[in-house]
Parts: sequence; C-alpha cells; structure tokens
Amino acid sequence: MKNLFVLAAAFLAMTMVGCQKEDTISPVTPEQDTTPEVPAVDLTVDIVGAWSLTSAAEYKILFYSREDGSLLDSVVSDLGDTGFTFRADGSVTPNPWDLSVTYALDSTGIHFNLMGVITRDYELKALSQDHMTFTRCDTSEYSMGGIPVDGVEIEYWDLVR
Repeated sequence: MKNLFVLAAAFLAMTMVGCQKEDTISPVTPEQDTTPEVPAVDLTVDIVGAWSLTSAAEYKILFYSREDGSLLDSVVSDLGDTGFTFRADGSVTPNPWDLSVTYALDSTGIHFNLMGVITRDYELKALSQDHMTFTRCDTSEYSMGGIPVDGVEIEYWDLVR
C-alpha cells in the first residue's frame, strides 16, 4: 500500500511539473494596421462645372420573389444623355431629373434636393478633378401580375469632365 501511495504521489508530481511548463503556443491574431484611415474621396476637388455620363452609368432593378428570394426578372437601362452641371450657387442645371435641384457634398456622399421636397442621397465612390462616381441602392415593393415582389433599385452614376 505504501508503494502504491509513493507511486501515485510521484505520478501526481510529474503531472504538476508538466502542467507548469511554459506554453510557447500563442494565438495567431491578424497584425493591426497602424496607418490612419484616409478619406475615400478628395473633398478639395471643386465639382463646379459640366460633368458628362460615361457608358458605365446605369440604372437597374432586380425583382426577387417574396416566397423564396429567387431572382425573377431584371430591368437594366442607361441613364440617358443628360449629365450634371454643378453651379457655384449650389444648384444643378441641367440635370437628369429636369427639375429644380440643389446639391450638398460631404465625405460620404452627394445629396440632391429635388424641388425642396425630395432628398436623394448617393454614396460617393470616387472624386477627382476629372472623374466622379456615386451610387444609390433602394428596396421597394412591386407587383408582377398581381404577385407582390421585392425590387432592388441600383443607380450607378459615372461622370467625367
């Protein structure tokens, strides 16, 4: 019995020594980026002037079934020929909507106020002296043959001077 107790104590001591060994395994963590975040667009660019649409500009609606989320249909069209002329007074004439429009620009987007009634907010993707891109995405309800569907509307404006 004494030998069994000594053997159990020795085993316990060896187990404790093994547990006290320093663990050299450390979790892998992604290296932190220490560079400051740079704004996506250069807001020092003066947008006053005429901007024309490129062939990349488009408007599309994707229609999805409410039952299973499957894509049912889509409509894709260009945005016409009318671009934007941004004026120093904050107005936009001419513009694709053929309405009285003012604009505001900030670090995240460009905002159009149509006739003082409707505001359309667009995410500003790119802005340089000769190129501007902004986009808007909305979800609306539609009816296809009396069946309600969800429509995802995407406006992609790509402009050059």
